[in-house]
Amino acid sequence: MRRSLLRRLFFGETVTEKRERFAKDLDGQRPTPEQLRQLGLMARDALCEIRSRNREPEVVFALADAFHNLPLVMHDPRFSWSWLLVFLTTLERDFPDIGRRYVEVFDRIVGFKAEPAAAPDRPAPGAS
Repeated sequence: MRRSLLRRLFFGETVTEKRERFAKDLDGQRPTPEQLRQLGLMARDALCEIRSRNREPEVVFALADAFHNLPLVMHDPRFSWSWLLVFLTTLERDFPDIGRRYVEVFDRIVGFKAEPAAAPDRPAPGAS
């Protein structure tokens, strides 16, 4: 805890904190047609990964948990980018290599730059 506090004092927000704030600022903005296409591709990739990892039940469950509602909610007017990010970061916490790939795709879809120096403080207007 102490090290984390010192890090925050010296370096400011972490990339994860910036990403979370960025996603919350996008909440209320519906995905664009291109973002919908990319979200669909991400869900398809997750289903393919589930199929290929059928002998790893923990991974299959984590992927299914992260993506099971995405096809429905991505078309809902109340879609929440931060809600999706919660599931992806949970996947990353439990299975870092797998989850990191999906978080990186999320970053590309929303236009977030994950490098600490390049992480924007707020989404650019119309950057959804």
